[in-house]
Amino acid sequence: MHGNTPDEQRAAALRIERAIVELRRGRGVNVLDKDAVTTVIAVERLGADALAETGGDGQRLELLVTAERAGALGLVGYPTGTRIRLSHDTAGHKLLALAGMAAHGNSGRPLPGQVSPGDPRTAAALSLARHAQLIPALLVRADEVFAAGLEPLTSPATLRRAPAGCSV
Repeated sequence: MHGNTPDEQRAAALRIERAIVELRRGRGVNVLDKDAVTTVIAVERLGADALAETGGDGQRLELLVTAERAGALGLVGYPTGTRIRLSHDTAGHKLLALAGMAAHGNSGRPLPGQVSPGDPRTAAALSLARHAQLIPALLVRADEVFAAGLEPLTSPATLRRAPAGCSV
């Protein structure tokens, strides 16, 4: 909070709170930095129709999960989270298993696609999910554009300026 005015701090806190509310409602949230924007949606909030369509419409989707969930899938060494590229035939039940939301968890072998380390946007998005008290498993299109036209809500700089209790 170096040199930020109280108004700037309040505005940052409101943007974070709005992002948390939007995630809880099942809407896409933009997380940006100086390089790119990642729009995420909480897997937990996807409806049955959306889950049934995952993988079937030709979109290249990725699942963002925490380092802890990645470890449960047998993946280690991803401290800022993991991006799992889903294959085109990844069904909704497989997505839920990977996210840790299925009654019978996934062994994690084989993974349905490629795995890469998360970036700062991944870490910020997963942190927002935790603050929203959601399972930190987020869906994003692999080309980084999930829901066009959404107003950017958060950024690493905004998150750093957030007051205590809101920092992510």
